[in-house]
Amino acid sequence: MVSRLYIWVGAFIAVSLTACGGESTANPIQVAFAQEAPQASPGITVAFRFPRDGNQRVRLYGLPTLDPVNIEFAASEAGTREFVGFVREEDLIYTRNANDELSALDLTAGRFRTVDTLVQRAVVSPTGLPIVVHTDLSVASIQNRVVDRWATSFPAEPTEAWGTLGSGLLALFDLPDGRAVGIATPEWDEHLVAVPSGLLATSSWGDVLVVATDSGIVSIDPRERTPTRFLRVTEQVTALSLSPSAHRVYAGLATGQLLVVNRFNLTQLDVVQLPGTVEAIRPDALGRYLLMRPADDANIWISTIDDLGNVRIATGEWDEHLPAVGPDGTVLVRNGGELVALDPATGQVTGRVSDADRDTWALLTWDPRRPTLQVAAQRSVQSLRPSNGVQFFAQVSSTSNLNWAQDEVSRLSQAGMTAELIPQSAFDDRYRVGLGPFPTREEADDAGRVLGRAFFIVAIDLNDVNNDS
Repeated sequence: MVSRLYIWVGAFIAVSLTACGGESTANPIQVAFAQEAPQASPGITVAFRFPRDGNQRVRLYGLPTLDPVNIEFAASEAGTREFVGFVREEDLIYTRNANDELSALDLTAGRFRTVDTLVQRAVVSPTGLPIVVHTDLSVASIQNRVVDRWATSFPAEPTEAWGTLGSGLLALFDLPDGRAVGIATPEWDEHLVAVPSGLLATSSWGDVLVVATDSGIVSIDPRERTPTRFLRVTEQVTALSLSPSAHRVYAGLATGQLLVVNRFNLTQLDVVQLPGTVEAIRPDALGRYLLMRPADDANIWISTIDDLGNVRIATGEWDEHLPAVGPDGTVLVRNGGELVALDPATGQVTGRVSDADRDTWALLTWDPRRPTLQVAAQRSVQSLRPSNGVQFFAQVSSTSNLNWAQDEVSRLSQAGMTAELIPQSAFDDRYRVGLGPFPTREEADDAGRVLGRAFFIVAIDLNDVNNDS
């Protein structure tokens, strides 16, 4: 099974991914710098395992089999308490540890960095902007691991927080006169909207809230001062959720039914009979499945969106992040001390990881066609840490035209940067231009960020180069 995964990953690795430069007669540096950053491919689905305790490694597992991938990253010294989010454009995974520190795992450089401290809450907005609330109730956003403090201070400690489409922060407060929500921006105006008591759900875009009151379901626009829609429901609502696109409301009823509601006009679309009462509903991010926790809390129910009444029962536990559906459709469930991967269509177990009860898991689609991963795969290493005899480059472009590459090296050098042609490897006959060489990955990473455009970290083993020459 493991060998099949490596063949699969290798198939992706074999495809060249570089910041390709044009081969026109125009100024090559100007052309290269004017290009848009390369778009990430869909990549493969992997499960990142963040250790709860420090002094361990972040490990990767391929889905759906949970076979380990021979890549490891240094973890936060204080361990990981919470997965915050993945900023795909920057190849950064943000987490929060037990010391209330926000850390970023740089998938290009292969290491964790502490970004901010005294962080009470942290989210990544739908637009990919990390936003934090500090213990002093101040708010800040982060870009490329740089903290930008807002002129914003919350009136109280938020009980929940969500990112919004406009790169704001939607926050819920329990105030002396009742619950309220407000959207923080760098110019917070203390505009709060009252929220009735009851189960609450919000859209993934932070543009609507629904609340199950004792008389029905209320829809609230957090930018307005009054509720906008109301649907009377006579039965008690025991679970509430919005679909990923926020066009459907799912409400579990005490009668053991699932109520499906049009979010925009709050009209009833369907009522589906379930095996019993549910206390929590979690749609997968791509809108294919509903995960439900029954009232007895002994199992997990899985339904497809197009056949909600056909429930598949799986043994497992429910917490803040798990069970979850991966981008490839695999369902990950925590069961005792194991992490179990399930095929939701058949209920068949496709993989297991033992001793996984304390760690934090995140299911992501990650493009493995990065030079760091290419080098790791070729050399069959177990980690991304630099070793003796390795030089590091910040690759900025690639071309099949040697004259173009040499011209770009010359222009970068004239601009005061240390630049060279990166030694060619057996799997790539193109001419790659990089800043460097540097003795450590961190120095190459810092040089690339100063450049201010897309770059990749490339590790070159001098022993391999010498042997090939």
